[in-house]
Amino acid sequence: MRKRNNIIVLSLILASMIASGCGGSSQPAAASSTAAAASTASRTPSDGKEYLEALKEAFHVYANCSYQFSDDLEAKKFDTALKDIDSMDAALSDIESVTPPEQYADQQKKIIDSIKTEREYLTNCRTFIGYCQKGSDITEDDLKKVQELNKTIENAPTDFADTYIEVFRTVKADIDK
Repeated sequence: MRKRNNIIVLSLILASMIASGCGGSSQPAAASSTAAAASTASRTPSDGKEYLEALKEAFHVYANCSYQFSDDLEAKKFDTALKDIDSMDAALSDIESVTPPEQYADQQKKIIDSIKTEREYLTNCRTFIGYCQKGSDITEDDLKKVQELNKTIENAPTDFADTYIEVFRTVKADIDK
């Protein structure tokens, strides 16, 4: 995932906007190409292979939304970036809705637990974008909040990606036995 890139992009955009005194984007929001990709349909795989495939599909959607999010932030398309976050959140819901075969219930619980921190990260990104949209109207109080928020985003755990890799490897090893 490009989480670190997102943080850097957010920080650079806000810093440059504050320094130059320019406001947020006033361009109309374009629909994200990945916005419609996430579905909320629940999946119940019958075995480990189907479970891994369901996870791969949902994580792929999440990653694509994440890439689009980074691109939209770089382009200062804040309204579209917020829609990308919505798409990322929908992809997380898809991941949560996968009902694994019984033997992988603990693995799915690990993923669901890591999603909580990922949603917190997305919430912080939404808040940060709100400050970016304020542009030159940002106040001293806002600046203090932005600095705190920036630290929170920078220190956001990477549990989600790490957990996905761990679960994928565990289930794959079980399948390959």
